Amino acid sequence: NKGAKAGSTATYTVKAGDKIGFKLFNNEFIEHPSPGFVYVSKALGSGVKDYDGSGDWVKVYGAALCGSNPGQDAQWCSWQKGRLEWTTQKNIPPGEYLVRVEHIGLHQAHEGKAQFYIGKSPGYKIDGDGGGNPGPLNKIPGIYKANDPSIAFNKWNNPKSYVIPGPKVWDGK
Repeated sequence: NKGAKAGSTATYTVKAGDKIGFKLFNNEFIEHPSPGFVYVSKALGSGVKDYDGSGDWVKVYGAALCGSNPGQDAQWCSWQKGRLEWTTQKNIPPGEYLVRVEHIGLHQAHEGKAQFYIGKSPGYKIDGDGGGNPGPLNKIPGIYKANDPSIAFNKWNNPKSYVIPGPKVWDGK
C-alpha cells in the first residue's frame, strides 16, 4: 500500500454472492507454488475515492493446497491458473470496499526471498442484505513476518504440510 493515493480508485457495483475474478496481466499464468488471498477493507467516510486503506482488513478468500504434497508445484490450487476468483460472502455488510489480491511465491522463500505479488483492484460497492460480522480484523502492513514458517517455507526439502499464513478466512457469518 506504499504510495497509494485516495481518489484514484474506480468503483464497480456487485451484489453480495457474486463471483469476482482477478485476472493476471497479459494473459499470464501463476507459475509459483504458493497460496493466494483476497482481503477487503470497508471504506471509511464517503467511500473508496477518499479512503486510504488505513482501516481494518478482513481475509475473504484463500487458496493454498489442493493436494497433499506442498513440495510439488501442481499440488497448489493456484498453479497454472490465470486468475484468482472470490465469491463475495452473502452476509457481507453493504458498502464500498477496497480489495487487495495477493499471491505469495515460495520458490526462494527459505532463503528469505518470498515473492509477494499484490494487485490493487478497483473498489467495489457491494449491495446486499448484510448481517454478517467480518473478522478477524487486521491492519496492513502487519499481517505477515518474514520469519513466519509459512513465509520462510522450504518447498525443496520434501515438506509434509503447509500452514496457511495470516488470519483465517472470514466464514461469512
